[in-house]
Amino acid sequence: MKKIYNKNLYQNFKSDYSPDDFHHIAFKTTNYEKMVDFYKNLFGCEPLYQSDLITFLAYDNEHHRIAIANTSGVLNSLNFIQRSIMKFKIFLNKKIPFYRRIRPCILQSKSN
Repeated sequence: MKKIYNKNLYQNFKSDYSPDDFHHIAFKTTNYEKMVDFYKNLFGCEPLYQSDLITFLAYDNEHHRIAIANTSGVLNSLNFIQRSIMKFKIFLNKKIPFYRRIRPCILQSKSN
């Protein structure tokens, strides 16, 4: 996505399609370019700032009305969850013999 920084856009900008009350909304999405295009077309927004990671859209004289964050890169690094689950499983497997040994003591203390 082409990087844009148009700091003077909002000073004299008014879209023909701007809504009456829709502002300071932030989205996170894995369909980043599609979502940016959707709001550009829906409200006639223009990017005040745009990069591969985040876009700030304006449709009137406010500095930004809509922020859209690209979270697709996060999905590429989610394999840490699988590793964490495996580590937790190994941890639990090591604790099961201990738990089996102390369980009668726990049950007995609850009954007293």
